[in-house]
Amino acid sequence: MKVLHLLDTPHLAGTERHILTLTQTLRSFFGVNTAVVCRRGSLFDQAAHEAGIETLPLFTGKNVLTHVSRLMSRPAREAEIFHCHNGRTLLSATLLPRNRRPHVVYTQHFLDPGFQSHSGPLRMLYRWGHRTANARVSHFIAVSEEAKKRMVEREGVSPDRITVVPNGIAPEIDRVRDPAAVRRELGVPEDSPFVICVSRLEKEKDISTLVLAMARVRSLLPSAKCIIAG
Repeated sequence: MKVLHLLDTPHLAGTERHILTLTQTLRSFFGVNTAVVCRRGSLFDQAAHEAGIETLPLFTGKNVLTHVSRLMSRPAREAEIFHCHNGRTLLSATLLPRNRRPHVVYTQHFLDPGFQSHSGPLRMLYRWGHRTANARVSHFIAVSEEAKKRMVEREGVSPDRITVVPNGIAPEIDRVRDPAAVRRELGVPEDSPFVICVSRLEKEKDISTLVLAMARVRSLLPSAKCIIAG
């Protein structure tokens, strides 16, 4: 069986790293033939190549119609499963003709997809597109119970078609450090409450709420520290 993981983003963040870990684990522990379909020359493409993962850099941007034509190429047609990881690749995979479309699995990585930020007719169009694509999906994965709940409420997906699978992390044991040493390096006393936020510094991560919350925390616990790494 061959599984292709589809993602057309240019960067290397949480979702991309999750796919790398998942792909390597499926191959190493279960013998699944896996590859990544990604944007040519992206950070994700480079990271997958460095990790020894087969890449099909078929995407050149975010154009869904171009995605569809590329997914009809011979390398992509060899897959039994397309595992899509964002809305554009999901739409692209489900637009393939029925006789050229493998089973489609979709992982919902976010509580609210990007189209939720649109309004008026554009939002209605995106909602219709998602519902149409969802009808052609074999099964859904949600990374949390809340993500599943919102899919059901927002898009009308039957709960029976969604399995919750929290993202796994492959710890790099050789890089684990003594917490006390890290505190000393960062100048944080051992008895101070210490918060670390590791995140992309983008609006959707709502870092501003953390900053406001820390102001309230420090009014009660002046020694509390927060470090934002992103």
